[in-house]
Amino acid sequence: MLSLSAENREAAGVKAGDEVEIILELDNEPRIVAIPQDLAEVLSQEPAQKAAFDALSHSVRKEYVRLVEEAKQQRHETGGFPESWRNLAILEVTDINNVKQRRFEMVQEFIKGSGTPDDPWVLLTPPGTSEYKMYRDELSNPPALVCIVGTTKLSYQLRCLEDLHEMLRKHGDWMLLGSADEQKPAAEGTVEGWARSPENPVGGWYGLKKGLRGRFAMYVPPLMEALGLAEVEHNPKNNRMRAQ
Repeated sequence: MLSLSAENREAAGVKAGDEVEIILELDNEPRIVAIPQDLAEVLSQEPAQKAAFDALSHSVRKEYVRLVEEAKQQRHETGGFPESWRNLAILEVTDINNVKQRRFEMVQEFIKGSGTPDDPWVLLTPPGTSEYKMYRDELSNPPALVCIVGTTKLSYQLRCLEDLHEMLRKHGDWMLLGSADEQKPAAEGTVEGWARSPENPVGGWYGLKKGLRGRFAMYVPPLMEALGLAEVEHNPKNNRMRAQ
């Protein structure tokens, strides 16, 4: 049996449980991780870290570069200081969890609000292009996670935070966000697809306001990251998340 991530299943047009015939070919090409110039310059000034980085496996080097580059991007988007990014880049790279923890701490430094109606969380969408607010409304029925985007107010069942974390934990891999408006279909195997699936814990939509029940995968994942429940990518598009 060969397991595939949700991203690769979608690309191949198959779903979990399908039986397919495949041909495996041995790839003897060197596995090279492209290192951005500024990161390479930082590592070149730290010989011990550079040696440790070079000794890592291909997959761990790739993950290290991704984490550092995302931290740098977030810092620039929020007006942070490059020196903080540099400090992340020269952490002991033999312990990738150390890098992940520092990246999480850097995200926390820029989280505003406490999640109440009077002091909502102020967040950025995964690509970092739009700001919005969220807060808990535990007195509503059912308890809600309210999202304010400009003058538009959306809401999702508050339990979505716990349910999404549990689903991602069991999934055990990255999952595409796949954000979509309510009126548009959501791809199977994405966070958006799960958030409206009859097979999820609530048996359908987590969104509560008809007509505005979509965009779950745009607004909930950044809060999950801020709460330390998930890792979220911050590329211009096709972002993914996984349980923390």
